[in-house]
Amino acid sequence: MMKDQHIAAILRGSLWFAPQVESGFELILISSQERLVGTINLLYLSCMEDMPFTNQSEYTLPGNLLAQLKGRYAEPQRHYHTWSHIGQLLQEYGGVAEYITHRAAVLCALYYHDVIYEIPSSDNECKSADLMKQELQDHIGADDLALAAKLIIATKEHEVDASLEGTKKQDCALFLDMDMSILGVPRDDYLQYAEKIRKEYFFVPEELYKTGRCKILAGFLERRRIYFSSFYFEKLEGPARANIAHEMRSLLRP
Repeated sequence: MMKDQHIAAILRGSLWFAPQVESGFELILISSQERLVGTINLLYLSCMEDMPFTNQSEYTLPGNLLAQLKGRYAEPQRHYHTWSHIGQLLQEYGGVAEYITHRAAVLCALYYHDVIYEIPSSDNECKSADLMKQELQDHIGADDLALAAKLIIATKEHEVDASLEGTKKQDCALFLDMDMSILGVPRDDYLQYAEKIRKEYFFVPEELYKTGRCKILAGFLERRRIYFSSFYFEKLEGPARANIAHEMRSLLRP
């Protein structure tokens, strides 16, 4: 058993934090009653191919669930919505964690928001939220689980849930902005993202794809602001609008 001085924090109502030990990192699992229920060695987990970890690795999922998620994100229809997308979001999370109040909810939503990705489908978000609730109901507090489900469903229209207030509303804004941060990356990275989206819709005829994609992109440009939070608005609003406009010009070019 680790000594008390190795424990930096306990996230009440969830499972995770990772004090450093001689063998790497050890994930200490704490129940909502702050009862030790087990440990997982993160040195092994971090060696898994493409396993994303950030300096916020004190909050992560039990190893068996991580393995299952990685399998789902490796499904053959995915090109952008893969495990690499989750890794990119974890990097974003590491940069804004200090502004997030409900960290367990945000991270659970981050891991599960694209876990169901069927093309074409109009209910991937609801199915993803349902699977998350099923798999995490014994691992996270009810309030955090309910919030995480709302965050996932909010990605359908990428609008902050109107029922949320205060810090939950702020966390929803940051979560949606993290998911849309890809729009504001350097141009070469954006072009790779756009190419991967096209691959996911390979079965759509070219002209129909151009029309549908332009409609979606135009919807972002018509918004008063793409990013809800001040952090992302100041950082990425300009580059995102430039990238979107560039892609639309490319799609509309004869």
